[in-house]
Amino acid sequence: MQKRIYINFLALILLCTLLLVTSFSLLFFNSAQSHEMAAIRTKAYLMAELLNQGIDNFPTENARITIIAPDGLVLMDSHAPAEQMGNRADREEVIDALHYGSGEAIRTSGVLDGATFY
Repeated sequence: MQKRIYINFLALILLCTLLLVTSFSLLFFNSAQSHEMAAIRTKAYLMAELLNQGIDNFPTENARITIIAPDGLVLMDSHAPAEQMGNRADREEVIDALHYGSGEAIRTSGVLDGATFY
C-alpha cells in the first residue's frame, strides 16, 4: 500500500514538473519573440526616419530593407534587385501596413529554413 502511494506521488510530482517546465518554456519563447519583434519594429522606424531625412547609407548587413509601393510592387530591396522580388500585395504584413500604418508577420522562410520576422 505504501509503495503504491509512493509511486502515485512520484508520478504526480513528475507530471507537475513536466507541466511547469513546458509552461515556462512557452512563456520564455513568447517573451523572446515579442522582444525580438519590438527590436525589429524600433529599427524599422529609425530606418524609415533616416530615409525620410534623405539618409540612405546606413548599414544593412543585419537587416533587410524592402520598400514596397501601395500596389505591392517592390521599389527597392537592400539584398536583391527589385525586379526579381515580384509583387508583395498578398503578404499579411503588407496588407496590415496598408490598413493600419504598420504590419508585421512571422513566417517560415523556405530559403533560411526557419522562422523569419517581417
